[in-house]
Amino acid sequence: SGKDKTSVSWKVEVKKKVIIPTPPNSLPKVTLLSPGNATTVAGLTVRLQWNGTDADGDILTYFVKLDSYNGRTTVSKQSGTEYEAQGLQYNTTYFWTVIPNDGKINGSALSGIWSFRTPAPPVPSPPSCKITTPIAGPTYHGSVLVGGIAGSSGPALVRVELSIDGNSWTTVQGTTSWSYSLNSRSLTNGMHEIRARSYDGKQYSNVSKVDINVYNVPPTKIDTHTTIEGPTCLMLMGVVAVVMIAGAYVSYHRGRRKS
Repeated sequence: SGKDKTSVSWKVEVKKKVIIPTPPNSLPKVTLLSPGNATTVAGLTVRLQWNGTDADGDILTYFVKLDSYNGRTTVSKQSGTEYEAQGLQYNTTYFWTVIPNDGKINGSALSGIWSFRTPAPPVPSPPSCKITTPIAGPTYHGSVLVGGIAGSSGPALVRVELSIDGNSWTTVQGTTSWSYSLNSRSLTNGMHEIRARSYDGKQYSNVSKVDINVYNVPPTKIDTHTTIEGPTCLMLMGVVAVVMIAGAYVSYHRGRRKS
């Protein structure tokens, strides 16, 4: 027709969107280190130690679980890999574990739940006892004061006891400071051993000893069967004879006067 024809062309570009999937999150893990499983620790303060790993490099938070039942009681939430357990009880088994968290999910402890046992309570020292008086050397008589001191680092003292020459124990007056009046006249003259010990309700102390020399003057005895011998006897016999003769003479003369 003589008219110019105009051609139109279209260019269509199709773009594909590639979606890269997010890699799955790796579970964090913990390896328990110390104290060793089923061990007995030295005291009542215990340092728990572990290692934590995460394949994704996430920052980990740790839930420390500790108790004497099943190891499921959370006692700390922290980022460090150590925990100091304090105030534990003697002679008790404790269970513990650590659960890691990477901010997305909880992991697990590869070692599971571990245990440790605390030691038995220490045996208290026995009480003490010491005789301070009397001392060895002098000679004693009459009433003798026996005294001393005693102490206990554990339970309070219950009593202090005394024994003479290995005989039965007698409770004395006082505990930390004690005394006893000993009648030495009830003892024979010579050497005698005094022993003392204290008791705190659980243990006796070591025995404290002292040896003393006793001498009491024996009382004077009146001899009602004393015999008289020698010149004294002859003199008394003469006196008796004179008295008898004089009595006979008086009786004779009184009889004559009456007649």
